[in-house]
Amino acid sequence: MAECRIAPDTGVRVVPLFLRDDQRFIVGDELKADLRKLDSHYAALPDDVKLSGFYNFASDPPEDTSFLVTQLWDKHLPRWRRIKAEKEPRDKSKDAAIVAELNRLKKAAETADPAERLALEEMQFVQITRNPQRRKGKWLRYPDDA
Repeated sequence: MAECRIAPDTGVRVVPLFLRDDQRFIVGDELKADLRKLDSHYAALPDDVKLSGFYNFASDPPEDTSFLVTQLWDKHLPRWRRIKAEKEPRDKSKDAAIVAELNRLKKAAETADPAERLALEEMQFVQITRNPQRRKGKWLRYPDDA
């Protein structure tokens, strides 16, 4: 059986022929370079910001349009800057009340007599609990108090 060899730049030449206007082809090395640049950008932030967890300081790309990721967000989610500007700060008391209610519901479900548990069709909701690791590589996902 003959071996099929494709030139490394074939994708760069062929893929644009199949892209729609709302799509963009990114060469892997270009994306990796931008991700390294993003990592350096966030690594330069003050420690107190980094300790808040990357979900708090990196939920959106930097405003700086020199980042490829920012350019992609501008093209494919053009209203992200307006959404970010309109975002209200989190209310810690409301967050605590939500967590307390979820914990109450979880405890009530755990202590219920198995004979009294509802069939899936009879339930009004199902709670799935996940415990993600606090760290992802060198980055904190969320702060200690979360």
